[in-house]
Amino acid sequence: FDATFSSRMARHHLSAKTTAIVTNDRAKLYTGSVPDDIPAADRENVAASVRESYLAGVRAVMFASAGTCVLAAIIAGVGIPGRRAAKPNRA
Repeated sequence: FDATFSSRMARHHLSAKTTAIVTNDRAKLYTGSVPDDIPAADRENVAASVRESYLAGVRAVMFASAGTCVLAAIIAGVGIPGRRAAKPNRA
């Protein structure tokens, strides 16, 4: 959240008051809500940045989880011995 939020906030031209609030009250943003004391002119930009940052965080976790599943499947395929098919007896 933090890395993407900082980069997204840098793209917007925010007032000094909003920048100070966002910098000092980062914990309020972690809840997913925009603090009430952010000016109305900057409110939508901050809300969009919060939403996009959470989305980026969820994507990162999903990609890491998918990668872990693929790695587990590869390890299972290599490490778990399979049953060998019985050859029919030819008489």
